[in-house]
Amino acid sequence: MRRALLPTLVLTLLAGCAPPEGAIPAEGELRTLTEAAEWGESEHGVPASLTLAVGWVETRWQLPDADADAHGMPALVGVGGLRPWLESDPVGVAADALGMSREALSRDPARSLLGTAIVLRRLAEARGAVPPADDPGAWAEVLGDYAGLESREARESYADDVFGVIRRGVEGTGPSGEAIVLHSAAVRLPDGVGAALEYLDAEYPGARWVPASSTNYSTRSASIDRIVIHTTQGSYAGAISWFQNPSANVSAHYVIRSSDGQVTQMVRESLKAWHVGNYNSRSIGIEHEGYVSDPGRWYTESMYRASAALTRHLCTKYGIPMDRTHIIGHSEAPGATHTDPGSGWDWGRYMDMVRGVPEGPAYDASYSGQSVPAEMTSGDREVAWVEMRNDGRATWSLDNTRIGTSAPQDHASPFFDAENWMNDHRASGADHSDYSTGRVGRFTFMVTAPEVTEDTTITDTFRLVQEGVTWFGPEVTLSILVHPRAVVGPVDEDGDGSPADVDCDDADASVHPGATDLCGDGVDADCDG
Repeated sequence: MRRALLPTLVLTLLAGCAPPEGAIPAEGELRTLTEAAEWGESEHGVPASLTLAVGWVETRWQLPDADADAHGMPALVGVGGLRPWLESDPVGVAADALGMSREALSRDPARSLLGTAIVLRRLAEARGAVPPADDPGAWAEVLGDYAGLESREARESYADDVFGVIRRGVEGTGPSGEAIVLHSAAVRLPDGVGAALEYLDAEYPGARWVPASSTNYSTRSASIDRIVIHTTQGSYAGAISWFQNPSANVSAHYVIRSSDGQVTQMVRESLKAWHVGNYNSRSIGIEHEGYVSDPGRWYTESMYRASAALTRHLCTKYGIPMDRTHIIGHSEAPGATHTDPGSGWDWGRYMDMVRGVPEGPAYDASYSGQSVPAEMTSGDREVAWVEMRNDGRATWSLDNTRIGTSAPQDHASPFFDAENWMNDHRASGADHSDYSTGRVGRFTFMVTAPEVTEDTTITDTFRLVQEGVTWFGPEVTLSILVHPRAVVGPVDEDGDGSPADVDCDDADASVHPGATDLCGDGVDADCDG
């Protein structure tokens, strides 16, 4: 098998590298993941987009669950998913470079992500040259080293995952709720990188073949009559790396990626993968990237569909009934001590997909909530939002999923805000582009109170629309009590008790009918002209 440079060699070099150049932030100096990635670029020469993309791929910008039971695989460390089982000890490298303990590193989101940038820098130095900070694609081989992957297919698959995040761009939140935006950007790959991804030697059409270590599986002694659903309790690349570790004593036949449903086969179906104890001989194990404790973030539409298609293929191939007796979760196997895939796994929907039962519409929604000012004054501008749950199959996007006026459709809204709305009948697009099935999507927009002459309750109706496709979901009514602007009348400037100019000149009390008119002074004091 062709390899760019064996990770064991790289890891040995890594352990002996001098500390990378670059300042270390003072206590409290790094507050966000974005700041950590930018520090990694400015001080250590690692592209900020690359560091953030690694964090997204590994943990979705969260701190890993240290107590997650993942087939004996040690929990990833930090937002960047540092692997504690690698011989180079990247966790120790990062902790030492930052002057903190391993335990402290594992609890600090920003510094742990900076630790990822530092480890990437060390790995690049071990290869003899640090790629430019403005060329993420040049770091492809370094990424394979970082993930601890040996096979060319696995290394390029990991790089493809990371670069795909940069190309698409993503938005999300960090552990403390900070908003993070990784803007989409082009990634240019070095010559020769990506060729291995065209090589398919898996039994399932379209899957990638990345073999597990031969010490982690054995021969099968029974016919196949069960499919077992697992959760990796870690990242896709982390699970693949662990199954290739000769000392892991664990494996699965297939691993599925959360972001797009990519399938990797690691053990031949005719062999016994070690994934479910005394059911190993009779079952095929399918691992799904993610964490049981965070199903909404990891159990995506793409992964459900890819998994269901694979399970349907296997059931048809081996004559396995497509029911819950024969398709089970790891937690349901006899003697199981694991909880995956957990209560967040939608078994009803999954089994319908496996059986090919027609699903609901691509676009559907149910009302979740709204925030609208109860009262406004004509001309005032306020923020409003509507939340809807995605009950359809398609993911909502900020570009094409919008909230528009209804009853009748596309009428001009009395709340139209010229500075904020797309037009007078489209208030807003979805706030984000990742509102997949089951998630609650928010649509935020400004409302301007219309002109009224007396207190008036103004209402308008809205509905979601997938532009060029369909209107969907329930109608939502916005109702606001609008007060007229305060009326400013004439001013009684001369204090005669009347704002009207009843005394010829309301600016001068000495000018009034009956006053003594002095000739020649130019003032008509008695108002007779």
